[in-house]
Amino acid sequence: MLAVFTHHSHGPSGASAVLDGLVMGLAAPAVFFLALALTLPTLGLISFAIATLAALITQACTMFAIPSGRA
Repeated sequence: MLAVFTHHSHGPSGASAVLDGLVMGLAAPAVFFLALALTLPTLGLISFAIATLAALITQACTMFAIPSGRA
């Protein structure tokens, strides 16, 4: 829905930017749950700290991958 409203108000380029940001923003939760699924059976509750650290690192990396849009 967000892309639809953005497309209506800002045109196709605005909707494309919203979807690009959404896809990049979904990387950190995906890494969090992947790390949690891989480490929880063996490490227990420490897995949450590891998964959180992995998600924060992923989010930091994706922030550098998104163009700033400044001229």
